[in-house]
Amino acid sequence: SSRVLWTLAVTRLQELGHLYAVTNRLEDSLFNYGRALLLDETDALTYNNMANVLYMLRRFEDSWANYEMAVKYRPDYLDAWKNYAITLYSGGEVVEAAEKMAKAASLAPEDETLRNYARSFREEADRKSQQQQQDEI
Repeated sequence: SSRVLWTLAVTRLQELGHLYAVTNRLEDSLFNYGRALLLDETDALTYNNMANVLYMLRRFEDSWANYEMAVKYRPDYLDAWKNYAITLYSGGEVVEAAEKMAKAASLAPEDETLRNYARSFREEADRKSQQQQQDEI
């Protein structure tokens, strides 16, 4: 059926995007992920992978916007929540990173590593908040 062909086309474009990403042809990767999204604008995997490439290009805001789309279309997408949190944290957005990591940890309550990251991010966010309060005094 046409839906099967459509899905196959999206999958092939995702594979090309991945191939270009692992060979460090990041702009080509983005191009193919973008083409995949033209065929299926609700595909969370494509948004997540595109966000990863944008992060590699240090395009943080664009990366975060794509993670946001990934979790919008698939709210239980653990990897997208983790990636979102880690990239926010590395971009200095500690408070928001703590919220996203807490969400990731809630999706995998048995994952001790995620719980530790969530706790660590929350502690860092609390320290940052306290520092900002002291700076205002």
